[in-house]
Amino acid sequence: MATPTNVVWRKNVRAADAQIYLECQELTAWRRAKPATNVAANADAPPRIEGTETNRNRIESIVAEHDVLIITPEIQVMGDRAMYTASNDVLRVSGVLVIVADAHGSTLCTNFVFDRTANVITIEGPQATVLRESSFSSTNAVRRATNAPPRRKP
Repeated sequence: MATPTNVVWRKNVRAADAQIYLECQELTAWRRAKPATNVAANADAPPRIEGTETNRNRIESIVAEHDVLIITPEIQVMGDRAMYTASNDVLRVSGVLVIVADAHGSTLCTNFVFDRTANVITIEGPQATVLRESSFSSTNAVRRATNAPPRRKP
């Protein structure tokens, strides 16, 4: 369904570009109204070709709902709802359970915010984080086999 200001896709939506892969069950994109062009005032300029604007100039916001999966080269996020706002370049993912995974571990939360301009991630509300063992520097302690019983002091 499309109107002059928004487009809606439903059922098994998949979207991809060079920066992100997205899956959800419903995706709504709000578009900016096209600015009026004055062709007569700039007759020597090359014709403007649709698609040469960046998405940020053409899209106001995007809302993905139901079974949202977002994958970038650095991070994977799953949640119930994701909203991207182009004016401040911020992505918000919310849900009963939001899972954020990267090379260092995983975070379980209810609200995840990624400010793309500042490259800052914020977790709002209750959270639990599980770090991979390799996330920390190595230790000089002797490693035990995983099936070995705990050491006892004599």
